[in-house]
Amino acid sequence: MTSAESLKEQIANRFQIRLRDVPRLGFPTWAEKFLENENQRFRFRPYQLQIARDLFNPRMQFVALRMFSGAGKTFLNTAAICYAIHQLGASIGKAFPGEKEAKKWMRRKLKPFLDQTPIMGRIGYQKFGDGVLEKRFLNGAEIEASGLNSPGGTRTLELDVMDADEIDAIQQDMSDEGDKLRQFWKRGRGRKHQYHWAASYPSLVGRSKIDSLYDISDRCRWVVECAHCGEPFEMHTNQIRVPKSGDTKKAEIECPTCSRLINDKQRIAMAMAGRWRDKWGHYVADGELPGFDGCRGFHLGCLAHVGAHNEAHASYLAEVASEMQSIETASNKEKARHVFVNTMDAESYAPTSSVKLTANELLDRREDYDPRTVLPEAVLMLTAGGDVQGDRVEFEVVGHGENGETWGCGYYVIHGHTDRPSTWTRVDEFLKNTWNHPLYGSFRPQMTLIDSRYRQAEVLRFTATRGARYGLHPCYGSASANKPAVSAAKRAGKPKQAIYELGTNELKDHVYQAILGAPGEANSMHYPKLDEYDARYFSQLQAEEREWSDGIAVFRNPQQLRNEALDVRCYAVAARMVLNPNFKKLRANLEAKLQPKLARSAKTLPIPQARRKRWI
Repeated sequence: MTSAESLKEQIANRFQIRLRDVPRLGFPTWAEKFLENENQRFRFRPYQLQIARDLFNPRMQFVALRMFSGAGKTFLNTAAICYAIHQLGASIGKAFPGEKEAKKWMRRKLKPFLDQTPIMGRIGYQKFGDGVLEKRFLNGAEIEASGLNSPGGTRTLELDVMDADEIDAIQQDMSDEGDKLRQFWKRGRGRKHQYHWAASYPSLVGRSKIDSLYDISDRCRWVVECAHCGEPFEMHTNQIRVPKSGDTKKAEIECPTCSRLINDKQRIAMAMAGRWRDKWGHYVADGELPGFDGCRGFHLGCLAHVGAHNEAHASYLAEVASEMQSIETASNKEKARHVFVNTMDAESYAPTSSVKLTANELLDRREDYDPRTVLPEAVLMLTAGGDVQGDRVEFEVVGHGENGETWGCGYYVIHGHTDRPSTWTRVDEFLKNTWNHPLYGSFRPQMTLIDSRYRQAEVLRFTATRGARYGLHPCYGSASANKPAVSAAKRAGKPKQAIYELGTNELKDHVYQAILGAPGEANSMHYPKLDEYDARYFSQLQAEEREWSDGIAVFRNPQQLRNEALDVRCYAVAARMVLNPNFKKLRANLEAKLQPKLARSAKTLPIPQARRKRWI
């Protein structure tokens, strides 16, 4: 047989496979039959079964999943896509906010699924490498992943199944031709059967795309019956109760009807027996269409979880309660609360920290300590931040202690034109200063970050020889919304030196949260009753306006108010983040250095002599 005849026979055999009568199984049945990995059994999570039935109901306009992080929606949708490939021979589009996420899903989610499902080999599946965004099969099925934020990412797709993931991260701008999700869903126009899916956990109140879809749906929620009174309710983290001792091992849920406490074992049993109930109070039956234009939405909070929990905690309830407690000690409480509400409650977040304290309110919070004489005892280390202007250099020295508390330890303005060496000579003299601690001797800032955007040549020339001596390093800010507070240092300049890029939005958000904290709370700020900490200082500290962009806090200064106090405080905070000290170990080290000094002092003290009493 010639090679050409062999090729024809192979093609004929493959077309026979394609034309073979493949049984049309329902998605749940197919999943149980063909997903052989025990960890991928579809029916493992009871709340997924109804969703699976609705995903392939062509009479649905769309199915929206607003679910907590870890609910298994990625597994569910990936399994559904494999089903659509094998059973329907469908043309499938999988959309993410960015192309990077699309490639990652193809490599880390879809590829392992296909590898572990032997039946997919019968329709021509072959392993594929990294960076692949599309795949075609011999039964006519095809899948293409795309990023909706990428230019023209969805314009060429003609689809039966349109699955959009993490839709709250989709960005819109003035150049867009319309809503990107709606454009993506229009790729099924002209197809007899169309399946539209969307999934995400939400972002901000009034701006969440998954909220918008859920609000126009039948709004199904997972309802359980109380283990004590039998009354139905939806479990929520605001029902978690912890003893006054704070022991999260004993965390329980309080029934909103009978007020009796429910332990984690009872919670799991209740969640396993739960049912979906729509906004009209009707329990959803298999095959039943939504009573609202065929739009189905599912909301699921984290207490419906029935899988494993972190072994570091006694139970899943204890794990969630511990995470709730950690919010109160987080360096940015609102950000931590925002993440928890979005990812665990699967609810959109309403920001609270747009509120500002007035300069007079902050003046009233000043405390009776003078860092020029002696530092507060709770201060364990110092950092500093510097800002360069045309006619001055401004510094703030900040003390840091346990639980994220900070102390203003002096605000210094060094006057002089910053293009003249004499000004930098005075800056050098300032860096030699030390601050006296009541227990641990002299302190000096362990790191000082100074802005290098203005007078860059002068700043880099000055810092190049003072990094090792004073811990002085140049930095520059980035206003990108997603930029972390501190990035790894880059080596640049002549001679090369470490330069730090700072995420100014993240740092300013951290400072604004700390300002709102009451004195003594974790991450709170303390200020001395000194002239430099006056109304002008506190006005500069809150000079910028906090806004929200795609769920991320951004800061703007539309009135161009002076904000040097905010900038230098951010640089000092960033220096502490770079050092990332363990304050308990730091205190122990300081105590260890203190002990020999105390011992030497004790040896030099005269030993009192006992006086004899005179007896007659």
